[in-house]
Amino acid sequence: MKKIYILLLGFISLTLFDQNTQDDDQRNGSLFFSVGTQYRITPIYEYRSPVIFKAGENINRATQIDSQNSGPALFYTLDYYITKNLSLGFSHSMRYDLITMGGHEIPGDKGFQSADYGLIFGYTVYLDYHIKAFKNAELVVHLGKSRLNIGTDFTSKQTFYVNNTAVPSYSQEDFAYFAWDFALGYKKKKFSFTIGAYTTSVTNYAYIDDFIIPYFSFKYNLGTLF
Repeated sequence: MKKIYILLLGFISLTLFDQNTQDDDQRNGSLFFSVGTQYRITPIYEYRSPVIFKAGENINRATQIDSQNSGPALFYTLDYYITKNLSLGFSHSMRYDLITMGGHEIPGDKGFQSADYGLIFGYTVYLDYHIKAFKNAELVVHLGKSRLNIGTDFTSKQTFYVNNTAVPSYSQEDFAYFAWDFALGYKKKKFSFTIGAYTTSVTNYAYIDDFIIPYFSFKYNLGTLF
């Protein structure tokens, strides 16, 4: 699946430069619809080993952090131009990726179970500022707020013993978190290329402070909705 996304990303990057675009001077007051593909590079973070391990803080064992937060994604965007240089946007991304590592249903002391994969979604609200740095192209400064890893819900179980009687306890958990989205883009005609990073200091992963996910993306403008 990831190889298909990578091939699609390369195909888009090679074929979209020849497309025509709208008149940038007339775009203020218009809403544009675009589609694209993004590749998230392995996240950067430091894991702090706990001094005292507390019950319920084993969420890191449920998944593989690097794998869950890296890889390809498909997305669409809606961009409303407040002026010809400033736009307000909304992005919705979709990935098919790792949710939990599996292993929770293996009977006995040994065995195998496949990992759980599923659709993972992300949403971003952002502002883009366009700078006419070239004759036929622009630089784009991008700032947004994202909600990532939506759809990673799972149920965890812990067993407590009361008077030598096992009492199971179940809780609903997920790996979703908010992050800032900083990026710098290059836009020529209907095609955009962006390099950026999602950054946060608060995730549902235990004993992790600063969390950074670098990424690059390609986007193609399909036209105006009004």
